[in-house]
Amino acid sequence: MPRKTFNSDSARELASKYKLKIVNIQTTRADNKVTVKNVQDTMKALKKIGPIPFQVQGNNVELLIKPIIVLGNEKLIQNQKNLNLLKKWWEHRVPWGSDPVVGHKVSLFKNVKGPSLLKLSFIVTEPEPMETEISIENAVDPDKDGNYPIYIKMGQIVSIDRNESKGGQLALVSGRIIKSYQA
Repeated sequence: MPRKTFNSDSARELASKYKLKIVNIQTTRADNKVTVKNVQDTMKALKKIGPIPFQVQGNNVELLIKPIIVLGNEKLIQNQKNLNLLKKWWEHRVPWGSDPVVGHKVSLFKNVKGPSLLKLSFIVTEPEPMETEISIENAVDPDKDGNYPIYIKMGQIVSIDRNESKGGQLALVSGRIIKSYQA
């Protein structure tokens, strides 16, 4: 099979924009050249978060995290409704696109020994250990600057929209790693 190369500068630039490496892009041409459509299809597959139809090279990371309130007077009740809202908040707040991260997924993890946790899974495509550490740090604490508070009233999240308090008290959220797995 011929060596994988880009078919055009447009395909190369698009892959660079999405921080995709050529080895992670599935080709459809017999000459093994990567087209713009191949890059777009790869991004669509990665965004669906389902099973990735090809082998992405990188460091697989799985984190079990407990959401914690780092600023605010309200206590957060760890129930299913609150965790579903936090899952949605985490999906939108983690800077997935700014790191060399692909295939990210946020899900609920049912913990038999206590309250449910959030499970974050992603692949860091850069081989440098420091890139993995930075990506983990960004995933665990996606709102370091405090720009995206949640609002809590009597232990329940009433809003995850920073512009809509719905009578709740402002609170900043972070995560505490309960378990970490890297391969």
